[in-house]
Amino acid sequence: MNSAALSLAASMFEGSGSDSDSLADTETVLYILGIEYKTPHDTYAILDDVVSRFWFTYRTGFAPIGGPSGPTRDTGWGCMMRCGQMMLAESYIRFFLPAGRYFRWRPNISDSVYWEILNMFIDKRHSSYSIHQIVQMGNSEGKEIGQWFGPNTIAQVLRRIASNEFDRQINVHVAMDNTLVLDEIRKLCQINSKVRKTTKKSNDTSSGWKPLVIIIPLRLGLTNVNIEYIDQLKVFSLNDYLIDMFNFNNLLGR
Repeated sequence: MNSAALSLAASMFEGSGSDSDSLADTETVLYILGIEYKTPHDTYAILDDVVSRFWFTYRTGFAPIGGPSGPTRDTGWGCMMRCGQMMLAESYIRFFLPAGRYFRWRPNISDSVYWEILNMFIDKRHSSYSIHQIVQMGNSEGKEIGQWFGPNTIAQVLRRIASNEFDRQINVHVAMDNTLVLDEIRKLCQINSKVRKTTKKSNDTSSGWKPLVIIIPLRLGLTNVNIEYIDQLKVFSLNDYLIDMFNFNNLLGR
């Protein structure tokens, strides 16, 4: 994504959201989570897409984490946790809202499932994927409260939290050493028949498969994406080079 697109994304969430001049003045191809856009023709479609994504960033004033003297803000150390929240929230949107990747936010949205998903990530102790839950799970793994997480740490923490029983459950698998073991993936995707009889999961299907998020921690460059990876990333974005045997057609982020 070029500087104009990054500027647009910032204005959408930090300002009024009406500044589209930066894209209207460019002529380029943008890939946003699997969809190709061309400017300036698709400027308003880009605006609509960007503003429809969940945006979790630094917050202040939430309940202390880990006790009365714990942090009430995550400025400076919570960035990777917020990235993890956004990635997982996007997966919930795709799995549980009928429009999936093509969901578009509107000010008067009344879909109860949308609000249920959002509430899973708000900054409250008992929210499933709140900053509190993430930090506490990291603390149980040896991370100090208020310590920055790396990409692999947040991936493992989300995997552990997701393994708990929620009404809307997904599985999270972290590919170690950039390797996918297909037998492991099959086991994670298959619903145990005994479990299916005793738990309520709105995403269960007659085929006995359940949603799975695969996280592949991979560094694509030191400070910028290595140009050698660009074409391959576009292929992934176009959804033509995914794991067909599982009918995966969703790229959550990179």
